Amino acid sequence: MPVAPGAAPYSENLKVGDLKISTAENFVGSSVNYLEGKIANVGPKTVTGIKVEAIFRNSLGEIVQRESQPLMLIHTAMQGFPDVAPLSVIPLTPNTTRDFRLTFDHISNDWNHGYPELRFAQIQTKK
Repeated sequence: MPVAPGAAPYSENLKVGDLKISTAENFVGSSVNYLEGKIANVGPKTVTGIKVEAIFRNSLGEIVQRESQPLMLIHTAMQGFPDVAPLSVIPLTPNTTRDFRLTFDHISNDWNHGYPELRFAQIQTKK
């Protein structure tokens, strides 16, 4: 996935792919949307935090929703079940690829159901 204009420094070293969107019901009966994929760090620094801006469009290409949230990596929890954790807990080291998940509690009814544009709004790194 190409990096969107106005992205944070170091964005050119992060590659996103294998995107999938799914919907599930939460415990109160509302729908929750998940965007999952893979993120690769092809640069020389360890990434310890990413804030992603997701831009949803309608059938006319107009922006109907923008949402910013931290990128969460998928990992296996102590009980053996998949869970998510921020990059501050599981840093993305150089030359590694990890699975990630973004969770959206509500997406506009006008959304075209295509993949949102993703922009790395903030990236924290360490050497």
